[in-house]
Amino acid sequence: MFMSQPPKAQTSSGKSPETYYDFIAGDYDMMTEKFSQWRAPEQMLSDIELLLHDNDRVLDIGTGTGLFLDELKKLDKPLDIHATDISHGMCKHCASKHPDVNISCGDFMSMELPWQTPFDLISLCGVVELFSDLDAVFSRIDGLLNNNGYIVFTYEPLLADNPTQNKQRSLIEPLNEDEQALYSEFYSWRHEPVLMQELLIKHDFNYLAGREFSAYKINQRDVIYHLVVAQKFII
Repeated sequence: MFMSQPPKAQTSSGKSPETYYDFIAGDYDMMTEKFSQWRAPEQMLSDIELLLHDNDRVLDIGTGTGLFLDELKKLDKPLDIHATDISHGMCKHCASKHPDVNISCGDFMSMELPWQTPFDLISLCGVVELFSDLDAVFSRIDGLLNNNGYIVFTYEPLLADNPTQNKQRSLIEPLNEDEQALYSEFYSWRHEPVLMQELLIKHDFNYLAGREFSAYKINQRDVIYHLVVAQKFII
């Protein structure tokens, strides 16, 4: 089921995250497979499949076209899956692939979720790097999780010895010329692993596991991501 909320206002230049993702929604699956070989969804699944139980409630934030949902469905478990994304185009494409998933379109940080909470697991696949204020993100997620619920996410680490990932913020590189004009205001935010762990602890999460992997390629270069699994704990 697909539910839509009023779109967020565009920037003064006429561009917005919604504009970009609406533009590429129809070709996104092909682009991630052909041009960048996006590996994060399958990597995430391998780390959480033993944590999920029948009828668990899952929320996928920034679901896009549902690439992580594609992987979840491979578990062949009865799950109560919900998803959000800021792009109407992405949500519609995801709904066409996953008609049994509850999808709501809007800005996760400001939208009112139309479903009952809490959730047993919240996932963010290839999304964290688009948020500049992770303190606020984890604060909201903490309020949506069951006690002892899990959060699993990928993020782009700050790597001092990597010339393509040694800045805290950088413009996202387009995959082709058609994307160039839409990318002028999109930044990728990177975070130091130690500070990420400290931030999770601040919001009452127990850091269970973390590892590094090659998430995709751009211009034949590997882009390194970290994958984190954490559990909400109550003192």
